Amino acid sequence: LERMSMNARKRAENYFSYDQLSKSLIEALDSATLQ
Repeated sequence: LERMSMNARKRAENYFSYDQLSKSLIEALDSATLQ
């Protein structure tokens, strides 16, 4: 059970960091196209 919760937390952190990365990537593309 402990290992499962650790895996779930790690997966959530990976998803969150990926979400942040895609957001910043989209913002960078938006600013690049505006210029």
